[in-house]
Amino acid sequence: MDSAAIQLAKVLEKYRLPELWGYAIASIEVSMGQVKEGLQWRTFPNRINAAIITDSFDGKGMKVVLLPIPSLKPSVVHAPSADFSITQAELNDYLSLTGDDNPVHRTECPVIPGLLLLSFLEKKILGSPLSAFSVRFHEALFQDERFNVEKSNEREWLLKKSSDYLILTLKLK
Repeated sequence: MDSAAIQLAKVLEKYRLPELWGYAIASIEVSMGQVKEGLQWRTFPNRINAAIITDSFDGKGMKVVLLPIPSLKPSVVHAPSADFSITQAELNDYLSLTGDDNPVHRTECPVIPGLLLLSFLEKKILGSPLSAFSVRFHEALFQDERFNVEKSNEREWLLKKSSDYLILTLKLK
């Protein structure tokens, strides 16, 4: 059985549009109830354009917010003290499995897809698929860049770069 993150990637496949190629997932919320499916554009007061996808996922409602990617360069030097990294082989397996064709994941210094990180958490840390949850992405992670996983409380997990920059926050509901 696929992880919830891989299932989410498959649901989002129909929203893989060239106009979203400069965007990355900023947040995901999966909760009870149904939603009207579709893609909407919203401009925030700071003039940032966001793509908002609402769809059904595993009998629940899903809301995904995508924001423009501000920089495609790693922000820190790799440090050897972190526990994990995503390799080129793992990235290629994910891209092949999901059909993700966003060019930011296929450059010389590829951005790791947020749903690949979520799948990593499910498989290697939690040991089971996610159900009701929210996730917030704070900073991009790049191929082979080192990161740690911390449990901040009973229902919250943090992925941090070795430099202590926060990559994502996962909250279980």
